[in-house]
Amino acid sequence: MNASIILKQKDANIQIIHNSADTSLRLIDIYLNDKILISSLSFRKATSFFSTSSDTLLKLDLARSPSNSSNETIFSSSFIIEKGKNAVLLIQGVYDTINYQPNPNGKSISLSVDILENINFSAKLNEISIRIINGCTDLKETNLIAKDVAPLLISMRLRSSIPKEIMMPATEYDFILVEPASQTIFKEYKVNLTEFGGQSMVLFFSGFENQQKNQNGKSLGIYGAKSDGTIIDFQNLTLITETELINSESSIINITKGESIPLNLDWKYSTVYDLLGNQIKTFQNNLTDSKISFCNIQSGIYFLTVTNINSKVKIYRVLVSE
Repeated sequence: MNASIILKQKDANIQIIHNSADTSLRLIDIYLNDKILISSLSFRKATSFFSTSSDTLLKLDLARSPSNSSNETIFSSSFIIEKGKNAVLLIQGVYDTINYQPNPNGKSISLSVDILENINFSAKLNEISIRIINGCTDLKETNLIAKDVAPLLISMRLRSSIPKEIMMPATEYDFILVEPASQTIFKEYKVNLTEFGGQSMVLFFSGFENQQKNQNGKSLGIYGAKSDGTIIDFQNLTLITETELINSESSIINITKGESIPLNLDWKYSTVYDLLGNQIKTFQNNLTDSKISFCNIQSGIYFLTVTNINSKVKIYRVLVSE
């Protein structure tokens, strides 16, 4: 759920990200100064930025959803944001500290509100403004590196963050987690920032490295929160961009909004994804109509995956114009 409020420069502007992987907090209600602010905010979801009072103490209360009032709060945190400043508040850690694996570096895994201040909303056209924070409670100390580019966060532990924005070219990266002592890579993530030039984003590590020891909670991954509250699932995006693309002229298809794409009769099913990796439409071959309809799909760029009868997958980029 997005809290869409016109931003006022004289006030403080904040965004809230739900990054607590506690399985009992998959939906939460958030109260600000005892008034309901957000109902039923899901894990790995965020609000857009919204305006609030500056230079005064604000109290944030968290309750399991559904709740009736702030009297059902299970966690509270107070903070002050300066006038005209933009801040991102991440709800992290777990409520039930007994039944979750302790942090390998002795950090508290209790619920917390971690604040990233001085957030920018934009960047140069071919760059993206990035802040990074780690919310994985059972991840050991590691070095986060953009492979063949630069270190991003050395000695990254729970709640570690980059203190200031970094401007990165809007392109594809391999983010690797490196064990500090042995310098061995133990995790690698494809982070495709190609489509986000001119924007800002908070990248956050989320979930558990060991799901079985943490109530079978969500697995560790890297996600991005845009200023409008959109969450980018880089794991989902990777599934699309890493699959083999067709090296031919037909790998890019130009159509007009509402048109259909004809296919050979040997395909079984196909799926349309947007650039964020969200599934838009799915189709099955009924042997009577071998066309993929883009009816009711907005103009833009999409991925069309086509699986044939031999389970071979091909991916096309589709440009839908008005």
